[in-house]
Amino acid sequence: LEGGLEMSVNRECVPLTSLLDSLLQKAYHDLTVLAELLPRKADVERKVEIVQFARQTRLLLVRLLALVKWTGDSNSVQECAEMSALLSQQSWMYSDTADQLAHLSRNLLPQACMPNFSLTPALDVLSLGQYLRLPLCIRSRTTPSPALAAQERLNTLCLMECAIRRRLLSEGVPSSMCVSSVCNGQVTLRVPYEFEISLSVVSTDWSVPWRLIAMKVLVSDALADKPVLIHSLQHQYLHQLVQSRLFGDSPLLGTYECLHSFCLGLQLDCLNMQAIRLNSHVCGGYVKVEEYVPGEKMRVSYWSPSGSSQFLTSFLLNQSKGSIWPKVTISIDPSSPSQPFTITHSPSLPPLPTPLAVSISPSELSVECLVVECVRVRAWALLGRLRAALNGSYWEHRAVLVECPLHLQVSVPLKYSACVLVIGVDGRVGNVVL
Repeated sequence: LEGGLEMSVNRECVPLTSLLDSLLQKAYHDLTVLAELLPRKADVERKVEIVQFARQTRLLLVRLLALVKWTGDSNSVQECAEMSALLSQQSWMYSDTADQLAHLSRNLLPQACMPNFSLTPALDVLSLGQYLRLPLCIRSRTTPSPALAAQERLNTLCLMECAIRRRLLSEGVPSSMCVSSVCNGQVTLRVPYEFEISLSVVSTDWSVPWRLIAMKVLVSDALADKPVLIHSLQHQYLHQLVQSRLFGDSPLLGTYECLHSFCLGLQLDCLNMQAIRLNSHVCGGYVKVEEYVPGEKMRVSYWSPSGSSQFLTSFLLNQSKGSIWPKVTISIDPSSPSQPFTITHSPSLPPLPTPLAVSISPSELSVECLVVECVRVRAWALLGRLRAALNGSYWEHRAVLVECPLHLQVSVPLKYSACVLVIGVDGRVGNVVL
């Protein structure tokens, strides 16, 4: 109703009593407000307000009266509304059925037509009892090809080996790799103590890449005397990576660089584990891994500070107090990953008249041997400087350096006899001992 009649009704039909009650409450509320406001207004304004209230209330009552009279015929109106809704629903169903039939006739029925009867196969089957006109592609896909004879297999393998040799001569094998064998239609390439791969070809066309048949990692731990194990997922990923390198412009060189870089990282990890075991079980903390970056470098320090001869050792090494303890760094050159390990010493090793091997051999992957050689060279340098210092004093030409075992003999003259002072170097901590 006009006038702002507000009702919150959750049903479709409103009871007439509720509507009448709401209208009376609204009229009473407006009358109460009017009674409170009229004393404050002038006489003319009062009359205007009273007339407006009477007019608005009369309109509401007239509309209510019309609504009451209309309810007498509400059943007929409801029946007409239901009939109209039913007719609308039937019209929608007729339109939807027509649309579905049109879609069926235009899109689905043309594809559902029956094919023409195949009379020729029927006649062959009925007259001959078999059908001989099947396409050859069906036979090639469903029927396995006959196996090659022994001589044909030998000829095929011989042709494959000739193609492999031609490709090896054309592409060139990296100098670090050696051809182990060419047999059974495949070539075996090997880098000692690193890896071994078997390659083959599927065509004489040189544009067809190599196929990786098998791969074996030959990195072994010298202390454990067994090959270093890698996870099956790593082996599978490495197999896929090497096969992708074989699709490149320089397949053999790319394969070598990929596998060599992986083997160097594996060897570095093996050396790191050896150094940790050496520190905890053998050297008692005198050999420490100061820095380890997987796949890049490892820094090991030895001769940790211990004993009262620290000043003497630092004097003989001629180093500052901040870095008197020697270190050896094993690293992989990022600019040249195909090269072996790069070994640097801090401080650098002194030149010696007798050549001493301070390196890591892939055949004997042992960080213990490296530390032992470094200790031997450092001890030689310490005793050499000490000999030079003694020979330049009162005991000239009396200090003799003995190689095996490595020590320094100093002849000390006494009044009635002479004695020999033996000076050595403790290999664990680098202390000069008598």
